[in-house]
Amino acid sequence: MLVASAYLKDGVIYTGHRHHNIIWEHPPQFFNGCKSGFVTDTGEFVDRIEGAKLAIKCGQIKELKWGSQLYSEDLW
Repeated sequence: MLVASAYLKDGVIYTGHRHHNIIWEHPPQFFNGCKSGFVTDTGEFVDRIEGAKLAIKCGQIKELKWGSQLYSEDLW
């Protein structure tokens, strides 16, 4: 199950309710080299594609709204 939106940078996971909450906390250049995704209930970072698969499998969503990637707006 997905529990938070997240960015991964240099092995560190930054979390927030939605991705824009994390964006507001950092300057634009911070996101160079970041991966966006989600954190699971076990603390694992997954990218937007893996997050989409997991959210469907867990029943958090029924289907994707925008292509093959999951967005925080799909969940919360």
